Amino acid sequence: IEAAPTDIAFSSSPPETILGVMSADGRAYLPTANNLLITQGTPQSDVPVLIRPFWGVGFAGPDQIVAVNKRIYGFSVQGPARSERDGGPTSEDLDFGIPVSEITDTWTPGHVKVAYDPVSNSVCFIHARDSLNSSGFWTSRILMYGLRQEEWIGNIVLSSTTQDMLVCGVATVGPAMQMLIGGRLANDS
Repeated sequence: IEAAPTDIAFSSSPPETILGVMSADGRAYLPTANNLLITQGTPQSDVPVLIRPFWGVGFAGPDQIVAVNKRIYGFSVQGPARSERDGGPTSEDLDFGIPVSEITDTWTPGHVKVAYDPVSNSVCFIHARDSLNSSGFWTSRILMYGLRQEEWIGNIVLSSTTQDMLVCGVATVGPAMQMLIGGRLANDS
């Protein structure tokens, strides 16, 4: 109750369905199907929250943005995106994904998750249900963008001959990125 008073309600303009929320650098980022919105508190009691567009690109799911080193990385419906360094509203950079666009252009946006891997110091773009392997099981593909190198450094395919390798959850927990992988097993369970 203290965190969300019911008598205070604000919507974006125009109103949009918020798919998720990510907080970073004193802001809350709200992905929608049409935009990435930003919300910040204000010192005004009559308007304690301000919601406005941050990027003009939409998203297909809640786990598609991550903040690392004051920069936002995400997988929009137009492909990989990131903010300019210390960027403000409308600072999306879609060009940094051009080197991997031959791969990401075929991805289904709703099947992509984005996470930070502190071990490799990279942002991972994970496409679940990427393709069927020769055994008939689904694979997931991970494209890694190295933050130190500022370039794409990895292309990993998670595959198994005995089960689907569908990444259905990802989170950075302590010093490592953790993935929840599931799907059908060889015995059809």
